[in-house]
Amino acid sequence: MLEYVIGISVLSLIIGLFLSFYILKKPAGSAKMQEISEAIHKGAITFLKKEYEVLAVFLIVVALILYFFINAKLAISFIIGGISSALAGNIGMRIATKANSRTAEATKSHIGEGLKLAFYSGSVMGLSVVGIGLLGVTVLYIIFKDPNIIYGYGFGFTLKLLMLEVTW
Repeated sequence: MLEYVIGISVLSLIIGLFLSFYILKKPAGSAKMQEISEAIHKGAITFLKKEYEVLAVFLIVVALILYFFINAKLAISFIIGGISSALAGNIGMRIATKANSRTAEATKSHIGEGLKLAFYSGSVMGLSVVGIGLLGVTVLYIIFKDPNIIYGYGFGFTLKLLMLEVTW
């Protein structure tokens, strides 16, 4: 049964990778569009780096609390969940910011083409979240043989969302 779960996780990551290559092969538009797109991309990556610095501190503090007050398995699962979330978010942000000018350029010929690229861009994020999340929790279950690790992993995986809610 776990082989199927791992297979589905890997398949979702492969499809996300395929969609990423498809998007990146599309024309990125005029020089001005590319310049604006690159500025947005650099800004987004800078934001992520700063966000991850704050998340890392919070991740370590909470992991230590989990380690000393509950158990090591939960703390490890929490850390891996947080790292997995950061990875999925990074993949999604990178492809979204690379897809923006390509989507605008595709819309020039037909609105359906632009919509398709925008949809594929969002799909990369969704497939990354599902693939990385499911693969991470499955591997941790195989290692620890304890279904309770899902609490730590899930809490770590949603940490980025919790931090965004706090900062807004």
